[in-house]
Amino acid sequence: MKSSFRPPQNGQTTEEVNCVPHYDPGLLSISILSTHEGLQLKNMTNNEWVHGPLEPNIGVIWLGEAASQITQNRLKPGIHRVVYPQESKPRLTLWYELCTIEQLKNISADKKDELMANGTVTFKNLPGSAPITVLAGEKKLDFLKRVEMAAVGKLIGHGIEERLPKILIVAHYDALGIANGLIQGADSNASGVLILLKLIRLFSKLYAKQTTRAKYNLHFLFAAGGKLNYQGSKKWIDDYHDQKHQQQLPNDVDVVVCLDSLGQSNELYMHVSKPPKETQAAGILRELLTELSEKSTYGSLNFEQIHKKILKTSDFVAWEHEKYSWSKLPGFTLSHLNSSKSCSHSSISDMRNDIQLESIERYYQYISDALIRLIFNKTDINLSIVDQTYLLSNQQSDYDQITFTKQWLTFLTNYSRSPSLLTKTHPVVVALEQYAHRYLTNVVKTTIRPNKKDPEFVFFDGDDDQGRQLYVYRIKPAIFDLVLAIFIAAYLGIIYMIAANWSMIINILLRYKPLTNTFLSSSSQYGGYKRKIN
Repeated sequence: MKSSFRPPQNGQTTEEVNCVPHYDPGLLSISILSTHEGLQLKNMTNNEWVHGPLEPNIGVIWLGEAASQITQNRLKPGIHRVVYPQESKPRLTLWYELCTIEQLKNISADKKDELMANGTVTFKNLPGSAPITVLAGEKKLDFLKRVEMAAVGKLIGHGIEERLPKILIVAHYDALGIANGLIQGADSNASGVLILLKLIRLFSKLYAKQTTRAKYNLHFLFAAGGKLNYQGSKKWIDDYHDQKHQQQLPNDVDVVVCLDSLGQSNELYMHVSKPPKETQAAGILRELLTELSEKSTYGSLNFEQIHKKILKTSDFVAWEHEKYSWSKLPGFTLSHLNSSKSCSHSSISDMRNDIQLESIERYYQYISDALIRLIFNKTDINLSIVDQTYLLSNQQSDYDQITFTKQWLTFLTNYSRSPSLLTKTHPVVVALEQYAHRYLTNVVKTTIRPNKKDPEFVFFDGDDDQGRQLYVYRIKPAIFDLVLAIFIAAYLGIIYMIAANWSMIINILLRYKPLTNTFLSSSSQYGGYKRKIN
C-alpha cells in the first residue's frame, strides 16, 4: 500500500492531510502521520489526556466503526479528538470520519473475513522516511461477528397449518463455567439437547406419513444464549409476537416444553410459574407423567411439580420457561434439578463421565410417551401407543438408541460451548443446523446480537485454541480483617479515653506523689551505699 504524504500544517484538518488507512481484523483503524514530536491527544468526551508517540513520523492508531459498535457508541467512529503538540508547539486539530457502515461492509466483503498479511507502508513524497511496518494483531478480534446462532424447525400436523395449535420444545445448547476452554456442560445442557435430538427423530418418523400425523404443529428450537438469561428464547418470543401482531392473529401456542439438565438421577421435576389447569396441555402432560411414573412404565422415576413465581423485580429468570410465561405463553421446564441455583448448573466440573446414559434414555421414554399421548389425545396409559423400536428400525439400521446417545454426547462434550466461543462456524452449531435440516422443515437460523444502546451481555474476544492465564490470589480471610478492626478500634478507644480524661489522670498521679518521692529517696540511698562499697 502506498500513499503520498506531506507534513500537516497548523490548523489543517485531516481532510487536507493525507492519511494512511489499513485494515485491522475486527477493529478497523487508520494511521495518521505527524511530523510533530511528543504529541498529546485529548479525549474531549471525558477530558483525559493520552500521550502519543515521542518520535516524529509515527502513525497514531485510531479505532473506527467496529469500536463504535463494541462500545455501544460510547466511542464514536473516527477520531473526533483534539490533538495538541508540546507546549511550545502551536495547536493542531485533526478531525476525520473513519468509515461508514457501508464502507465497513465493503471492506469486510473484500477481505472475506481474513487477516491482513504483514506488510509495510511507504511514502513517495517523504524522502528519507523509514517504512512503517503494519502487523496483524496477535489475536483475531471477532467482535463484529460475535453473535449467537439459534435454529428452529417444525413438523406440520394434519390439517390446515395456520389453524393448528403449536407445541414448542426447547433446549439451549451453550454451557457456562469459570474457564471457557474447559467447559463441557455434559448435564447442563448437553443432556437436554440429546433428548431434543431424539424427539426430533422420533416425531419426524411419525409425521412422515399423513395417516400418522397429529393435529398439532410441532416446533423444535435449539436455543442459544441459555446461560445469558435465555437470549435464544427471548429472540424467538419477540419474532413470534411480531409475526402475530402483523397478521393480527391470536396466540396459538398450547404449551412450551423446556429441557434442561436431564443426564442424571431418577428424579424429574416439572418447574412451573403458574400451576396449569387439568384441561390445559401442560396440565395433561403433568397428569400423564404422574401416572406413567407411578406405574414405572420405563423404570423407576419420581415425578414432582415445583411451583415458583416469577420475580418481577429481577431482570434475570431462574428457568427458561419463565421467559415464555412472562410473555403469556404457557410453559414449563423439565429437569432433574430441583433448583436453578445448583452448582452443577454452571460448573466446569460438569463432565462427560458424570452422565448416566440410562437416565437420559429413561427421561426420553417418559417425555416422548407423554407427548405422543397428548398430541393423539390418548390419555389412557394402559393402552400402548407407539412401538418406538419398530418405528425407528428403518431409520436406525446402523446403530441403536444407546449408540446414538453415546456418539452425540461425546461430540457435544468434545467442544467447549461457552457463549463467548460459539460462532456460526462452531462445530456444534453447524452440526445442530444440519441435523435440523435433515429431519425438520422450514428450518430458520436466527442471529442474536446484543442491543447497542442497552446490551444485556457483552462478549470479549476469545479463542479456545489460544492459551489462557488464570490469576489466583491468596488473600487474608475476612475474620482477619475483623480481628484487625477490633484491635485498631480498641487502640483508638484507649487513646481517646486518655485524651478525654487527661486532667483526671494527672490528679491521680499527683495524689501518689509522696509515695513516689519516698521511693526515689530510698533508691538514691541505696545507690549511694552501693557507690560507697565500690
